[in-house]
Amino acid sequence: MRETENNTKLQKSLRKRDLLALGFGAIIGWGWLSMGKVWITSAGSVGACVAFAVVGVMMCFIGLAFCELTAAMPKAGGVMNYTWRAFGPRMSFFAAWMMCLGYTAMTAWEGLATVAAVDFLFPVEGNMILYSVAGYDVSFGSLAVALIVAVFMFFITLRGMNTLSKFNNISVIIMVVIVIVFAIAAFVKGDTSNLEPKFTDGFSGVVSICLMCALFLGGFDTIPQAAEEANIPRKSIGSILLGALGLAIAWYFVTILATSMS
Repeated sequence: MRETENNTKLQKSLRKRDLLALGFGAIIGWGWLSMGKVWITSAGSVGACVAFAVVGVMMCFIGLAFCELTAAMPKAGGVMNYTWRAFGPRMSFFAAWMMCLGYTAMTAWEGLATVAAVDFLFPVEGNMILYSVAGYDVSFGSLAVALIVAVFMFFITLRGMNTLSKFNNISVIIMVVIVIVFAIAAFVKGDTSNLEPKFTDGFSGVVSICLMCALFLGGFDTIPQAAEEANIPRKSIGSILLGALGLAIAWYFVTILATSMS
């Protein structure tokens, strides 16, 4: 491990905007497409925003710890590298697997959201039911869409960080443009009376979705993981990480309020 760490050098191809887009894109993903209704129903339109604001502040403190560690050890691997240095290989192995399992769980949400988006344009969910899970039917079309997208992303990742970064930048730009158009339409044509109820079950409603908010504000650790491939000063990494978190929180505010009003 030490020899590999000293001899292996990665291509430093990522700029500030690439790293920001990488972190921002990893945080927001696609899961919000399928979960907006759940957040609004559980906590209310304003309550959902409050939950994201509270959890967002908490995540910023975690982000600050990542900022310090990344500036001190800008190596690929992120958490795996930090725990290796502090506690040795066994704890590093455990931490790496916990991160892997976390991303595996998040992938399920992204798959559902991707299928929902495709189904809106080209109905795929109603044909040829294969099996049911927890009362929900899984069709051949929805499974095929999820697997095709997963395989596509796998090969994009295999081509290296430069290709992945370009693809991510384009994806983020497309999503931002779509949400801006949707938000403008919602605020111009929508009705503020649709924001009711602003809070559902008061404080308990806000708390009920905080765990989900934490899950949907994760992903900023992709910035430390890519730090070794970034062609920027170390001291800039912290501001980029916190910037990605701030943009993500604003993103959830806009999408939740626009969905409520429309």
